[in-house]
Amino acid sequence: MILATYLDDWEETEPMRCPTLDDLPKPASSRVGWPFTQESPLLSRTLTNGQEWPSVSIVTPSHNQGAFLEQTLRSVLLQNYPNLEYSGIDGGSEDGSLGLILKYAPFLTYWHSRQDAGQADAIRYGFERSTGEILGWLNSDDILLPGCLQEVGRYFAHHPEVDCVVGGAMVIDSVGKTVRNQLGLPRIVRGERETCAKMRLRRGTSFCQPASFWRREAYLAVGGLDTGLMFVMDTDLYLRLCRGKPFGHISSLLACFRLHTGSKTAQLQEVRRRERELLVTRYGLDSIGPIHLALGRLCLDIYNFGNNLPIRLGVVTGLVATPFDPSSRVRRNV
Repeated sequence: MILATYLDDWEETEPMRCPTLDDLPKPASSRVGWPFTQESPLLSRTLTNGQEWPSVSIVTPSHNQGAFLEQTLRSVLLQNYPNLEYSGIDGGSEDGSLGLILKYAPFLTYWHSRQDAGQADAIRYGFERSTGEILGWLNSDDILLPGCLQEVGRYFAHHPEVDCVVGGAMVIDSVGKTVRNQLGLPRIVRGERETCAKMRLRRGTSFCQPASFWRREAYLAVGGLDTGLMFVMDTDLYLRLCRGKPFGHISSLLACFRLHTGSKTAQLQEVRRRERELLVTRYGLDSIGPIHLALGRLCLDIYNFGNNLPIRLGVVTGLVATPFDPSSRVRRNV
């Protein structure tokens, strides 16, 4: 069965102003904190210099992630961003996701529920239907943190020379608790000013995907997402985007990346391995000499450890609140 779009003509739709907490359907009484009983600060319709906020298009691909989807949808809708397009592209879910999408359909710019060719296909379709200057996608089990789009929109407005910007992210589990590493420290990744050279050494990134955003012009110039990839389509896109110029960096925590037993990250490690090998061949990553590779990675690992340690210790000591603590506002500038 195909359930078609909520809005038939995306092109004629005015940019939405995000609903307030009172506008949205009431969550279950047990759901508290962000984004159930908290919302982002209200923003004026223009920046302080009178400039309009850049238009932002966010796409959420969804398939049988109903346990987390409502939190994802609300985390975008409650950004209170003045110039937003938000679409939900569902791949024919059979777990109750459709009911949640219908519940929030009046607040979405566009949605549909039908079979597709996978996550990358869904995201690419959403971007093709959108019109925003700034693009990003948020998987249906991840969330944006309060004020994320405000930070992103302001950064792009003030840095016209930057095509892609990344920020910090927390890694959380199925109930929203911060995942900890072998040392007992929370897995929080601040990201950095990424360059092509660093990504080639890492064969990956220093940031989490939901905390990354880029200009539509740059996305189209590099050919968009490769829909033939299932796992590393984000890294593949970043390796092409970074060829033009370094990424910008926002020091705040922008998003949460969720790990759980039903996530693609947990289930498809063999697919990931094969696709990562494909990237090595596609981008000539095996041309880096072994000594250069080892020393480069060591330097990056030492830097990353020092870069991420202060915020991790802040969460352990309670100096930095987690985003789901209803008794305090999240301190994200770290």
